[in-house]
Amino acid sequence: MWHGEYVDQMVARAKQELLKLNVEEKNISVHNIPGSLELPYAAQVLFNSQPELDAILAFGVVLKGATTHDTTVVDEVSHG
Repeated sequence: MWHGEYVDQMVARAKQELLKLNVEEKNISVHNIPGSLELPYAAQVLFNSQPELDAILAFGVVLKGATTHDTTVVDEVSHG
């Protein structure tokens, strides 16, 4: 998983906040995917397989590098 150390922190914080809002832990599931580019597709697959879900929270990290790869990934995820 790309930048897992950052994504794991975001997921942990989101879970902490959901529990504070009295969301039952049994109703929180975490699914890991390879990277941010896959977020829209993974969310669609998850929702299609479990349409009763109230929400899907998706976390990813895209770091700016020496190429324009970051812009491409962010654009594609935004359009997804």
